[in-house]
Amino acid sequence: MPLFSHRHNSSALPTSTTTNSSYSAKDQKLHKLNSKISLPILLFSLLSIFFGLAGIIFAVNAVRRPSPLPVYRCGRSEDTFRAFYSLSDSGKLRDNGALLDRPKLLGFVGIQTGFGSADRRAALRSTWFPSDPDRLLRLEQATGIAFRFVIGKSKDAKKTAQLEKEIDKYRDFMLIDVQEEYLKLPYKTLAYFKAAFLHFEADYYVKADDDIYLRPDRLATLLAKERSNPLTYIGCMKKGHVITDPKMKWYEKSGHLIGNEYFLHAYGPIYVLSANVVASLAAARNNSLRMFSNEDVTIGSWMLAMNVHHEDNRAICDPRCTSTSIAVWDIPKCSGLCNPAFRMKELHNIKAMSSTKSIPFQYFTAAPVAILKNDSCLNSVRLHFYGTEAINAFAEGTADAGQYIEVLWVGPVLELGIVSHSIIIGISLGVSHSPCTIRPLIAALSFHQFFEGFALGGISIGTAVASVYNPNSPGALIVEGILDSISAGILVYMALVDLIAADFLSKRMSCNFRLQVVSYLMLFLGAGLMSLLAIWA
Repeated sequence: MPLFSHRHNSSALPTSTTTNSSYSAKDQKLHKLNSKISLPILLFSLLSIFFGLAGIIFAVNAVRRPSPLPVYRCGRSEDTFRAFYSLSDSGKLRDNGALLDRPKLLGFVGIQTGFGSADRRAALRSTWFPSDPDRLLRLEQATGIAFRFVIGKSKDAKKTAQLEKEIDKYRDFMLIDVQEEYLKLPYKTLAYFKAAFLHFEADYYVKADDDIYLRPDRLATLLAKERSNPLTYIGCMKKGHVITDPKMKWYEKSGHLIGNEYFLHAYGPIYVLSANVVASLAAARNNSLRMFSNEDVTIGSWMLAMNVHHEDNRAICDPRCTSTSIAVWDIPKCSGLCNPAFRMKELHNIKAMSSTKSIPFQYFTAAPVAILKNDSCLNSVRLHFYGTEAINAFAEGTADAGQYIEVLWVGPVLELGIVSHSIIIGISLGVSHSPCTIRPLIAALSFHQFFEGFALGGISIGTAVASVYNPNSPGALIVEGILDSISAGILVYMALVDLIAADFLSKRMSCNFRLQVVSYLMLFLGAGLMSLLAIWA
């Protein structure tokens, strides 16, 4: 008898075949189903990757693309600082978030400068003029006055490119459509007033040169005074003989139209026009106003025709530093400061110019301490303080109550959310008997809330009521859920609105791409590390 039989069990074979066929059919159905499911997911994933890569390429291209050179069009002007209004709570936005066409101000100061005056602008930015956009905005918020360098255009491409680099760095220019030439100063001045009126709704418009030392806080006090005449012309008024000799400085080509003596007009380095006066100039048609050789004489002739009120103020043409000086320049030796780049820094080191008893001058280039605004009801200047100064000012009766309350409650509300959250964790730890529950709670307290003393109080409460307290009862779960919800809501709101938003929406962050990248990485890294605690929770 053979050891192995070659006969097969005919009854067993069909059963095996049937079983294999059954499994094969199921596998085919599952494969078809997986194929149907996988195809849409694959397409969606590829589409998401495509849009993600496109977004990254677009963002990198937008960041690395150089800004175009300023384009001057006939009659057009540009405020290079305007973009920073939309990045801050500056009061220059509409209710729907759009930027106001003409932000309201107490005053607007246009500092006339040229392509060859980079050293003067550097001296100004190292003294009384803010050296970065953030401080420039703070100065505007503190005084109610906006400051810009005003410059025309040049046919020299190299000069234009150098100016563009300076604009990208400081953003403190107003560009106007006038050829930058000394002989065209009257035309530039008219173009400046038209541009300033177009971009800002100010009570007063100030023309200043880039070779004077100015005190913005004292200028704000001057502009905030009540005046009965809406047509006002403020400056250091003068008269004098008309110079008709072509070889002499200040030669007046149209002197025969004036006569032997000039009419009353302000010195050119700085003067102020009220809003109604500038509105009339802005409405004037081109070539409808007579232009004299000298800019100050030209403005004076227009003021004479408008029948304005001449306000003579010697504080804006002070040859020496005093406690009341608004503008200092070397009158009558120079029409501005002699050697302005040096003299500007020299004046800044004089205590009478860099400090004051009423409002610390350093705050105007460091922090938004006060807003000077005209209160027609009190006929005086009121000071509105922000930040830590608000508490002291409120105690003295000089601050706004609403601002004081806002400052006062930010800290306590944040602490309330942290405290209530800590108490809940402490109670949960105190009543717990399971090591699986105690370990993650200890980790949370040690890692995140070690210094919160209220958590220790919660532990004591939990330990005391552990024998009678049932953490799984409906009442306990409802109370814990309500308190957790309140704590979570407070913490989320304070984190997003008062902490993260304040940093990530700041001008410093928006103007520094590298800082944005590092900040976002640190934010997500911190969130990721905190999320790791959920592994043990």
